[in-house]
Amino acid sequence: MAAVELTVNEDAAIDADGPDAGSKEPQRSDLQVVARVAAVLRLFGPNQHVIRPAEAEESLGLRRTTAYRYLNSLEQHGFLRRIDLLDGVGFELGPLVDQLGSLSSTRGRIIEASTTVMEDLVREVKQTVVLSIWNGEGPVVVKAAEDDSQMVHVSVRLGSVLSPTSAQGLALLAGQREGHRLDRLRSTLDPASLATIESGAQMLSRAGIVSSESVVLGVRSIAVPVLGEGDRTEAALAIVGTHGGVSDDLGAPAARALIRAGRVLSDLVRGNPPLDEHHS
Repeated sequence: MAAVELTVNEDAAIDADGPDAGSKEPQRSDLQVVARVAAVLRLFGPNQHVIRPAEAEESLGLRRTTAYRYLNSLEQHGFLRRIDLLDGVGFELGPLVDQLGSLSSTRGRIIEASTTVMEDLVREVKQTVVLSIWNGEGPVVVKAAEDDSQMVHVSVRLGSVLSPTSAQGLALLAGQREGHRLDRLRSTLDPASLATIESGAQMLSRAGIVSSESVVLGVRSIAVPVLGEGDRTEAALAIVGTHGGVSDDLGAPAARALIRAGRVLSDLVRGNPPLDEHHS
């Protein structure tokens, strides 16, 4: 049996505006539209870069007019791009899909490039090192490296979503090009949190690093941004440990090591060979 079977009403197209379009089980209709869009995008593959309306009609079991209406709507929203063919018109993946693919590629490159950097940093500072990216609401932990030479160390669960006022959140929000992230959060944050974020931006500007104790009582995090093309903040690299293990002195050896590691990882993400930060 196929993973997704479409047995929906062919007249329930994206731009349906009949008398019952807004009143007949709207939730189910929305899900049908999403399923149909996903089915159209699944037609593309390594050996299928262009689809024709006739191919969409046959593969999805739609009327020709319904298939064409979906392809047109997906083009208007940036999912597809129309191209002229010798035998008619075709559609290839559009700018929105390219943008999402680029974002996914960048994140994959960051995670891959971070392995050696994080392992070296763990050996140097003897603390847990964490890599986080922004998920729309806060930092999400995508990678962690722990120091198993210590009897006691902090463990961070992969997939954990941290507060915007965590050190990682402050690092991800503080960049000059990251104002859009904070704009989306303003209505959900209290004045104290907004003040903490503003202080974090000032701290990062002054010291190149941020510190926070807001996630777990007795645990301190220090973090730096990982920069990509155009100095866009793509991720946050952090050291996490107990108060006794991680100093709040932003000039301490661990903080300086983290700043160096952040610069090295930023260079790797940009595709530049990193300078020898130990001698900078």
